Amino acid sequence: MIFTTSWDDGSIYDYKLLQLLKPLGIKGTLYISKESKYRSLTDNDVKFLSDYFEIGSHSLSHPNLTTLNKVNAELEILNSKIYLEKITGKQCKIFGYPYGVFNDKTKEIVKRNGYIGARIVNQDFCEGSILDNFHLPTTIQVCKHTKKLTRELNIKPSNQNSLSSQFLKDIQTFKLNANNEYSWFGLAEYIFNVVKNQDGVFHIWGHSWEIEEQNLWGELEEFLKLIKKNHKVQFLTNSELFWK
Repeated sequence: MIFTTSWDDGSIYDYKLLQLLKPLGIKGTLYISKESKYRSLTDNDVKFLSDYFEIGSHSLSHPNLTTLNKVNAELEILNSKIYLEKITGKQCKIFGYPYGVFNDKTKEIVKRNGYIGARIVNQDFCEGSILDNFHLPTTIQVCKHTKKLTRELNIKPSNQNSLSSQFLKDIQTFKLNANNEYSWFGLAEYIFNVVKNQDGVFHIWGHSWEIEEQNLWGELEEFLKLIKKNHKVQFLTNSELFWK
């Protein structure tokens, strides 16, 4: 099976991701906008982190691209690529739709501006497959999962290969804590075993600033060490998924 990770927004806590992933040899893709609410990395930081992480575009200013006209959407998508390539000196191959929102128009603009693929997030949790190059699903977000949130993220599977239906059935056996939250590690371990049995793609994603706020570094580290023990797992960046 294949294991990939991606992290949004360009937070200074991406350095903690580097400290966690690099010793384990686990690859990651950072999706970075030039300007966004949660960006705290400098351009020099981005350059430094690009020595280990793949750097993907997250648009210039993190808008909902589906609300923009074609001209402005193209400016956001193309100029963010130019901006990141100037900083890193490397080709920017992959795009992350802001908020995970996209439509046929935005997919086409991303495609014709030199990207080889694009990642989504919305309503595609627990997937074990790549739908197409410009509709790359994720598997689980590193954040606290309440019963309500977990149902919302899985109630509308995107395709017939979705694992969401079985997950919603099995999750009834999972325990909730006093805050009505599931153990993130417990959810991730369960889904990993399902995807592994299907020889699928496991795509973990999140925001390092959110992991810091919710104090989930320990659970994330425990899970990644568990993954590392599985010798049949291949670790790829997001863009490498399309060259496997």
